[in-house]
Amino acid sequence: MMNKITGEYKVSEKQLKPFGVGPASPVVSNATEEGRARNRRVEIVDL
Repeated sequence: MMNKITGEYKVSEKQLKPFGVGPASPVVSNATEEGRARNRRVEIVDL
């Protein structure tokens, strides 16, 4: 995702900080494939 943002949208890498939270912040249960699919996501937070 960082490559798309920096390449396609020309945002400087210095402005971005990738941070993975993985299993610590699921939006739904990971018990099913559908749940795991919904938990694979990118969130952009304005600091």
